[in-house]
Amino acid sequence: MGRYDNEQANRYMNMSAGQAIECLRRIQGEVHDDYAPLIICLMHSQNLSFSPAQSIVDCERWNQTLMKLRDQGYITGGEYRNWRLQFDFKLLSPDQDVLFKEARAANFSLSETRPVQGAYVDKWADTIEFYKLYNFENIAP
Repeated sequence: MGRYDNEQANRYMNMSAGQAIECLRRIQGEVHDDYAPLIICLMHSQNLSFSPAQSIVDCERWNQTLMKLRDQGYITGGEYRNWRLQFDFKLLSPDQDVLFKEARAANFSLSETRPVQGAYVDKWADTIEFYKLYNFENIAP
């Protein structure tokens, strides 16, 4: 899980649960994978699951928020099933400078940076800038 583009991460940082639901409802999806690219972005909201102090995404908190919304009637059971994560653990979400520093310390060098190609770009234009692909090459000692 990466929060590599600070400007785009800031777009989701203060998003409320209600705003997140509105964004998710705009996607014409039938299964969880249809929503996954946007869910990854939305999980960087401090109000939903992200802790900026720890740079951690708390998946359990995301699921608990969805469960409350379902129980209060704000989302349907089907929406809950499509948007719920199948795991409840915490994910590190490093900033780009941290990622680069750790890669260099582990004897890797950045060989290429480009936007991710494929479905994430083609189907979800509003999340295109959030996704970046970093290719690291191991430098033999």
